[in-house]
Amino acid sequence: MGGDDNHDSLVHDRRRSRVGRRSSHRVRVTRSRSWFSYHNGSTRDELVCVTAFNVGAGPVTVTGRGIEINARENLAVFSPLPGSTVLPRRLESGAKMNLHLPAVNVVEAHHEKQAPYNRMRGWVRLATGEKVYDKTGVLKPATVE
Repeated sequence: MGGDDNHDSLVHDRRRSRVGRRSSHRVRVTRSRSWFSYHNGSTRDELVCVTAFNVGAGPVTVTGRGIEINARENLAVFSPLPGSTVLPRRLESGAKMNLHLPAVNVVEAHHEKQAPYNRMRGWVRLATGEKVYDKTGVLKPATVE
């Protein structure tokens, strides 16, 4: 019996050390909106923003990003606006990256695809191949009537 107790203890210790060696990055994706400000102080152009945070202890590389319109289609972002992070981007622990795109693009996709705003989700693709989604849909742009 004593041998079994030692074996159980050894297995538990191995499991504990295996957990400590697991990949330690953890990415959280959020969405927000902001306005592009001009030199004269005007803030006419509304932006939809997708932000990825590495809330884990280890680094991770982001290789792609976008907004999913529905299960089969994504909003293409060929030339992100200034302030968007250039990809690929290595995110160290605590670092973040942004994607800014004109809200008018989201509104057009909403009308063309009849996609509800709350079903359009921001996402990032990691170098591991994993795709991480925002848990909530994009915010309905304020400029929409």
